[in-house]
This record gives sequence, structure tokens and C-alpha cells, in this order.
Amino acid sequence: IRLLRVTRGKRGDPIHAVLQACRLWDRPRFKAVSYTWATATGDTARRSHIFLGPYWFLLPVTVNCPDALECFRKEDEDITLWVDAICIDQNDNNERNHQVGMMDSIYAVAQEVLVYIGAGDSTTDTAL
Repeated sequence: IRLLRVTRGKRGDPIHAVLQACRLWDRPRFKAVSYTWATATGDTARRSHIFLGPYWFLLPVTVNCPDALECFRKEDEDITLWVDAICIDQNDNNERNHQVGMMDSIYAVAQEVLVYIGAGDSTTDTAL
């Protein structure tokens, strides 16, 4: 599988990360991220981006993806995550089908599963 090492940063800094390959049976230390790709209005277009790798390659992602990464990113240390939209090559049907079949194992091996339910609005405080 691929894991995403999100480099440390302050709120509002660009999201920068590095992909690293590893074997799931080696029990790598990572946290899995669960979030919805679509916005509340159903928008799944890749209108946002994160920076990837040593040359800061621009990777298009859905709007919720960088919001989720910013929510979980730390200021003082890098964090290693598994994010399906990034760690699975969405353009490779064989890889996508294979890894979707492994998702139960990926979530089971993760140290934690972090859930991002989206940005709050005027009703959030009342609901929580």
C-alpha cells in the first residue's frame, strides 16, 4: 500500500505530503482517514490541491480532502496517514479494485481511524 506522510505545518499553510510504499503485513504505523469526497452539495470535482513529493507536485483533490488533512495535520511533527483518494491510484482500475478489497485490513491495521465529517456551520454547536 501507499501511505501519505503529511509534513508538519501551521493552520493555513499549504498541505505538503510525501507518498511512501510499504507492505501491510509489516504493520506500518499510520492512521486511516475516513471522510466523504463530496461536499454537502454533492460536488466531487477535483477543485482543490495538495503538494506532493520533494518537488511539490500539484495533486488535484476534492475540496474536502485538504480540509480533512489540515484538520489532522500537526504543527510539531509529521503524521502518516492512509487516505484512499490519494493512496490508491484512482486512474488504475486494477489497483483500485484490489485495494478496495483490502480496505477492511487497512482499517484494521491502522493505529486509529480518524473521521472528518466536514467543516462546522451555524448548527454544529447545537448538534454536538
